[in-house]
Amino acid sequence: MSSVVNGLLLERDDLLVVQRLIVVAEHARRRNGLPLSDTIARLKTQVNAALADNRTRNEQPLQPNTYREISVSEYATRTGCSQRTARRHAQRHGRKTGGRWLIPIEE
Repeated sequence: MSSVVNGLLLERDDLLVVQRLIVVAEHARRRNGLPLSDTIARLKTQVNAALADNRTRNEQPLQPNTYREISVSEYATRTGCSQRTARRHAQRHGRKTGGRWLIPIEE
């Protein structure tokens, strides 16, 4: 018989979800100018160790999406839409920094 204190049993698919959430949290902290959290770093280490264990069969490591933020005018040029449409899109999906709307795009 074994006992675990303060632990979780997660299946491989759940570990992949947690791994993705860690990547999203790291991206959000970097984007907002915050330092990376020690708690998140420890959790990332534990999740990666569990996925690397032979019993979990991690075929493909999860790659983080890389985002870059572009201006409304650049977005309008790339997509062929009007400045107004690009600004509306920015209000829904972007963020305003220094009076300018920035829209995240995946590279």
